Amino acid sequence: MRRLLADLCIVAGTLAAFNLGVGRALPAEWPHASLQVRLPPWRDFPELTTVFLGSSQTYHQVDPTVVDSLLALQGVPSLSVNLGSPTLAFPATHRLLRRILEERPPTLTTVVLELRHPRAPIAAEARPTRGTYSYTPAYARFLWAYEMSRSPVPDLATQARRLVEHGLVMAEGFLHVGLGRGLTAMAITPASDRSNRGYVPLGEGLAVRRGAVPLDALALRTNRTTSLDAYRSQVESPVLQGFLTMIADEARAAGVRLVFLIPPRQPAAYLEVPLAAAASGAAVIDLGDPWLHPDFYRVGTSADVIHLNARGARLYSRTIARCLAIFRRTEDGQEPGRVCTGAERRPRQPPR
Repeated sequence: MRRLLADLCIVAGTLAAFNLGVGRALPAEWPHASLQVRLPPWRDFPELTTVFLGSSQTYHQVDPTVVDSLLALQGVPSLSVNLGSPTLAFPATHRLLRRILEERPPTLTTVVLELRHPRAPIAAEARPTRGTYSYTPAYARFLWAYEMSRSPVPDLATQARRLVEHGLVMAEGFLHVGLGRGLTAMAITPASDRSNRGYVPLGEGLAVRRGAVPLDALALRTNRTTSLDAYRSQVESPVLQGFLTMIADEARAAGVRLVFLIPPRQPAAYLEVPLAAAASGAAVIDLGDPWLHPDFYRVGTSADVIHLNARGARLYSRTIARCLAIFRRTEDGQEPGRVCTGAERRPRQPPR
C-alpha cells in the first residue's frame, strides 16, 4: 500500500512538474486556440496602427476592413487587426495587452480593449484552459475586493465558498491543469482564421459557432430590457475604477492610446463598467445602451442572443470607426475620460 501511494505521488509530482514547466514556456495566448493562430508576427503588418482585443463579441463583430475604410474616408490612415477570441476576458486580456505593449511595432498607436463584467473564470466552460492560466494572486485580490465592495455584501457562507473557488482556480492556473486539451485545440485550429485580418462573421439568424445561444426573440427582448434598466441604475465602483485606471496608465506609459470598448448585450456590465471606464482616464466607446443603439438589439442584426450577425457587425464596425475618427480629430485637445457613444441622435424615448 505504501509503495502504491509512493508511486502515485511520484506520478502526480511528475505530471505537475511537466505541466508547470511546459505551461510557463508557452506564450500567453496558448489556451485560446483561435487567437494562437491569428496573433500576428508584427513583421506581417509593418504599418499596423490599431489592435482590437476582446471576446467573441470582438472576434465576430469587429471587421478591420470596414473600420479602416471608413477612417480612410475621414483622412485618418489606419491598418487594424482583430485579436478577439471566444471567452477571452479579464484577466487574460490584461496579460495579452501587456504582451502587445511590450512587443508592439513602432507604428502601433491604438489598442481597443473590450470590457465586460469582471469575474473569476469559475464557470465550467471557462476552465481549466480558458481563464485560469493568467489568474494571478494580484487579480484574485482585485476581484475579491471588487466582490466585497458590491451591495449587498455576500454573507459569510458565500464568502467562504468564493474563497475556496478562487483558490481552486489559482491552483489550476499555476499547475496548468488541462494543458493537453489546450495544446490539442491549438494544434487542430485551422490557420484560415488569419483571413480578413482576424474577423470571422456569424450567419444570419442562427449562429454557426459551436455552443452558441440559439436566437430567441423573447430572450433578446429580455436582454434589451435588462440592459436598459442597468444603464438607468448605474453606480460607481471605486475598486473597478482603480483597476481600469491602472491598465490605462500602463498603456499611456508605453505611448499607446487605450480605448475601452463596451459592447451591446452584456447587461451584467452596465451597472458599473461604463462609469468606471469613463473615470479611468482612457477613451471609451460605449455601445451598450439600447436607448442609443436600438439596432444592436434587433432580430435582424442578430446571430444569437449575444452576438450580432454579419449585417449587425458592419453597423457595429462603422460605429466604432466613427468614434475612433472623433478621438483622432480631437486628440490634441482631448480631455481624459472622453466617452463616445457613436449615436447620431438620441431617441425621444427608450425602445420598448
